Amino acid sequence: MRQRRATVARKAAVKTPAAPPAIMSLDPQNCTVEREGLGLLQDLVRESAQHAGPIIEVGTLLGVTATHMALVKQPGQKIVTVDKYCWNPWGLMPDKHFALARQVLHYLIETGHVEQVWQDKNEFYANYAGPPPAMVFLDAVHNYEETKRDIEWAISVGARIIAGHDYCDRFPGVMQAVDEHGGIARLAGSVWQLRHQAATTAVAGAAAVAAPAEDVIQYNGKQLVRGLVSIVMPAYNATEFISLALVDIAKQSYREWELIIVEDGSRDDSEAIVQRFQREHPEHRVFYYRKPKNTGVSNTRNIAFTHCRGEFIAFLDADDRWAPEHLERKLKFLSKRDTDLVYSRVEMFDSDTDDKLCVWGIRRDEIENFPESMYRRPFLQPSGVVIRHSLALDVGGFNEEMAFGEDYDYYFRALALGKQFVFDKKVTSRYRKNHESAATTDRLTLCYEATAVVSHRYLDALPGKRRGRLRTVAKNFLKAGASHMATKPSKRNGCHPDKAVDLLLQAWLLRKYRPDYLAYYLLARFAKATGRYRVFRHFFKRLAK
Repeated sequence: MRQRRATVARKAAVKTPAAPPAIMSLDPQNCTVEREGLGLLQDLVRESAQHAGPIIEVGTLLGVTATHMALVKQPGQKIVTVDKYCWNPWGLMPDKHFALARQVLHYLIETGHVEQVWQDKNEFYANYAGPPPAMVFLDAVHNYEETKRDIEWAISVGARIIAGHDYCDRFPGVMQAVDEHGGIARLAGSVWQLRHQAATTAVAGAAAVAAPAEDVIQYNGKQLVRGLVSIVMPAYNATEFISLALVDIAKQSYREWELIIVEDGSRDDSEAIVQRFQREHPEHRVFYYRKPKNTGVSNTRNIAFTHCRGEFIAFLDADDRWAPEHLERKLKFLSKRDTDLVYSRVEMFDSDTDDKLCVWGIRRDEIENFPESMYRRPFLQPSGVVIRHSLALDVGGFNEEMAFGEDYDYYFRALALGKQFVFDKKVTSRYRKNHESAATTDRLTLCYEATAVVSHRYLDALPGKRRGRLRTVAKNFLKAGASHMATKPSKRNGCHPDKAVDLLLQAWLLRKYRPDYLAYYLLARFAKATGRYRVFRHFFKRLAK
């Protein structure tokens, strides 16, 4: 009996599960980019979007770093991750290690965002025949000789950004190699960016030529490229018109520009058009980003702001046009130190015939009475405006809760901060009318409403006589309310007689001594109570003019 029990015990011991693998006790912070360095890594990936060529990651553990980079890279960029898979902290064989990393990166590989290369890095270096990388991130063998070889290869192929991992006391070889090649430009955690001469461009059959260093200025912690104009272009269903806007940008007499295009969730051929423009103008940075869903023009412009590098920012909607001298002329005004924003009138033209309809914008009397005239109506059209980047940093982004009048609100915020606006009398921009996405005709009521709300919001924001402003703002509410009463409601125009009651009430509250304003409000209330809107529509139509 005792012998049988011993036999059973031996069998049970054989069936006892083995101890869990070392992976369970692994601290990931020791083998991949730490949290403190992720912010810098992602900033570098965003900056790399201005350059052509892939992002090359040398050294792959599980693909975690490649995944972090993929989350913020430009959609058209590819990440090439290179490793021999001969080392890992779990003692896995190379084929198992490769398969595990591939499983982590499966979706990114299948969708073409990541290319996984199983190859010795030095062999990859010897055979690399691609374009100069936008960025090389070094995270392989962390000793002096290997890091030195990695950096020298990155420089030799013209990498525009060279960065890596483990610049810290635990890896003195990395620190020595980086310091010998120019030192660090930025460091966060142990993620480093090399301070080297602007990357070389490899030319077949010729020596690489160093690009000139950019003249960088600092403002509120952000680096801006002196003299560079960042052109912000929101796009939505823009395939029909964006090519013409791009042609106008290419014709600009002022050549120091970059283009930031953010697609507001539409699914058309705009990306292909922009990619062709990128290939035709490699000397300029052309950044393109497509949002996963439509969130409005304010959010679109705000995203574009985060990618702007220029000292100046110009606005051009994808359906508008510029004259060749537009940027050159506006920058002459902005070259004066006391100027933060320059604007001009715009030529309105028919979308179908390209015929000039009128010149729209600020009138002579409004120029003489600026900025008080801002309370009357919005007359600054974005495609006719160029600003200093410092203004955008001080004012912040556009109000994303506003569907209309977001630019009107933005200019008021800038004026409230004391920013200086200058008028350019020459018309150098064109505004497209009479097409589906233009805010024209049947959407005017919502524009009137936004004008009333915004002008009232900043009633006391600027120095001046408040009494005169009260009259102006009250008229804005009266016009908006009357327009809601006069316009037949539809899904597109957003009009509704019920809105008129609140707007007309606000007009009367601002001017309580006006019995006619009270009468308009009471008439709208009567129409709402009885449902007899049609009876009064003609009367309010005359009032809305």
